[in-house]
Amino acid sequence: MYSKLALIFLILALFQGTQSFCIYNQFTDGSTFDIVQRNHRTLYTKVFKKHMSPEAKECCPYTTFDCNPRPVNDDFVQFTLYFQWPRFNSRSHVVQCVSGGALTFYGNEDNHWAECTNAYGVSERAVIEPFIE
Repeated sequence: MYSKLALIFLILALFQGTQSFCIYNQFTDGSTFDIVQRNHRTLYTKVFKKHMSPEAKECCPYTTFDCNPRPVNDDFVQFTLYFQWPRFNSRSHVVQCVSGGALTFYGNEDNHWAECTNAYGVSERAVIEPFIE
């Protein structure tokens, strides 16, 4: 009995620090966007790609190879974005965050920005750049 309890506590301790990178859509004008993970060595069909409706939240565990090739929470992850604004659909953009953090999009079509929060709760502005092929 004692060994089963010890095993349960060990498993809980190992998974307690498991975080994921999460994407949040907090646009105030109902805008949506598609987001696709860029820097990954897995099959395209397995990479993180989501349509982000208003107020949506999507996560992918950093310990999953489909989300991060190394199971650490401080690798940089790049994403391609396609914004669907109220008046038009944008060309592609790129943004970067960390694998153990959260990427949150704020604002509206005319004034928008993103923040990357790392696994330790520190946030900074994430640069949204037009993707140039």
